[in-house]
Amino acid sequence: MVRIQQIAEPAALTQTRRTKLARAVSHWNIWQVDVDPTKRTAAKATLDRGLNKGYAVVKDELTRLQYGKCAYCERWASGRNGQIDHFRPRRPIESGWWWLNWSWDNLLIACGGCNGEKSERSPLIVTALASAQPTPPTTVAVLEAWTPQGEGDTILHPRLEDPAGALSWVLLNPSANPDDWKVGVNGASPRGKETRKRVNLDQHLEDVATHLRLFVGPFFQQLRSRGRLVRDGRLNHAELNARWAEMLRVTLREPRAQFRAATASVLTQLWYYDNLGPAGLDLPAPSLPFP
Repeated sequence: MVRIQQIAEPAALTQTRRTKLARAVSHWNIWQVDVDPTKRTAAKATLDRGLNKGYAVVKDELTRLQYGKCAYCERWASGRNGQIDHFRPRRPIESGWWWLNWSWDNLLIACGGCNGEKSERSPLIVTALASAQPTPPTTVAVLEAWTPQGEGDTILHPRLEDPAGALSWVLLNPSANPDDWKVGVNGASPRGKETRKRVNLDQHLEDVATHLRLFVGPFFQQLRSRGRLVRDGRLNHAELNARWAEMLRVTLREPRAQFRAATASVLTQLWYYDNLGPAGLDLPAPSLPFP
């Protein structure tokens, strides 16, 4: 998980929200205050069905912004592999944030695996008197101005914060031949731990390991084959530095690369494990810059 660049809400979503939210508010008010139970039941059902429409207008923009990758695990999540995730779930409408259904900051692209694991469970911790459902009757203006009161997110939101330092990936067998590397993931903070659990980042560890074997492993196979020559400074470092720089470019500096956060964590681990400082190789930056 890496920081996703924040941009202004696309105009198409703003226009869609104004139309869809007005209808949703109308049905919600009927459901909440009408004395006729038949009308109330029908209004709730109509509101629920309406939540399936409109937000897909920004799917292409979200996919472009995230370089076709899942916001949580960084696997490919474009086209049919990508789903729009509502960070704060819209359902069940009795307790969900249905009015954020068309809000830019609440929308991310996720792969089916992460989105399915996260599902509609609330990513919140109550820190004070929590925000409740709107007081009926409500209006579009009230809901568009809504901000959380007494709520904090228990999982990381990669477009609103930098996840660096909250999650770390490690090689479980760093001394092994790179073809046999195995990877684990740890939460380095309470919210990092909850994110790992909530979207089940462990389900993708073999994909991460395969990526590292393919794009990082060859460098360390070459390095270790030359052994102490590098560490003792008896080898010309020019070629080694060039290969290291090229690997960083392909795996970390290229925003379209998969698993950038995991790669940064593992390269930092290997930098210390293989004692690459004396070889003049730069330690990977812990926080990945925007492209």
